[in-house]
Formats: sequence, C-alpha cells, structure tokens
Amino acid sequence: YHVDLHWQLAKDHVRSYGPDVAALWDRAVKLQLPHGSVSTLAREELFLALWLHGAKHRYLRLKWLLDVAELLRKPEVMDWSRIGQIARKRPAAHAAASLAVVLAHALLDVPIAADVEKVLHPNERIRASAASIQAEILSMGGTPGGDHLTLLQLESRFWARMRYLGVQAARYPVEELLDQISAA
Repeated sequence: YHVDLHWQLAKDHVRSYGPDVAALWDRAVKLQLPHGSVSTLAREELFLALWLHGAKHRYLRLKWLLDVAELLRKPEVMDWSRIGQIARKRPAAHAAASLAVVLAHALLDVPIAADVEKVLHPNERIRASAASIQAEILSMGGTPGGDHLTLLQLESRFWARMRYLGVQAARYPVEELLDQISAA
C-alpha cells in the first residue's frame, strides 16, 4: 500500500480554499484494520479535503473526482449542515466544493441530492470553471493541472486574488533558484 503522509492539507496561501485543519482532527474517526486501528478523517472532512486537492490541481487526475463522486452517491451518510457551516465561514471553500459537485454531476452523472443543493449552490464563476475543466477532460483526456488557474477562477474577492498572486510571485522564483542550486 502507498501512504501519502501530509502535515497539512495546503500551503498558507491555499488554506482559505479548504477546511480548518486544526478542527479536522476534533472529529476524527477510528478505522479498524486487520492489525489495529488508525485515526482518519470523518466523511465530511474527507469530502472537504478531496475537493480542495482536486481544485488545487485542476482535477489533473480523474480519480480525485471519482473519490468525491463516491461520497456524493451516499449523501444520507454525510452531515451536510457541517459542510454548510464550513462553506459559510470560507467562501473560497464553498466555491471549490461547489465545483466538485458540478463536475461530478456533469462528468460522472452523479445525482445531486436536495441536501447537497441547499448547501452548495454554484454561481456563474463556478459554472464557468466547471465548463472549462469539463471541456479539457473531454477533449484532451485530462487537464494541464496546476494550482493557479482554477483557484484564481473560483476566487471572487479581489484582495484575496491579489494576495494569492503576490504569494505565488514571491514563492516561485525562490523555489526555482533552489531547484537549480540542488541540481548543480
């Protein structure tokens, strides 16, 4: 088995698109394995982590959308009021979650339950991002990936967009320089 260990769900400038990481473990559940148990995210927090990851990478891998779709296929086992609370506190998170729901419906024919529609209602910006991603997947078999285009398309707040771009501009030249130094 492959284990992808993370200390955080996203870097600082992307955190507004996801849930509060400190609160994630307050609701952790025990998963029984053959040789013991392990703490894992509750379904709602898993849903939130999945759409954050998918949006960050522009659904480069369809598997990420399939994971979201499987959770959406059983909406009755999720606490949608909990997801609604998180989405209200973080508008960018609401946009990323709505994008995942629109894509799962459009590409994987996942029915959208009434509880889901009450909590996650996409606006025109989200629908445009979904249409763009859907067109890429259908015409090219995938998306180019990347964490800038989709997150910036979803962000409706001007100053949040500027902050995100500023962090990216400051971060990437340093990372490229370090990559060049380590390769030499």
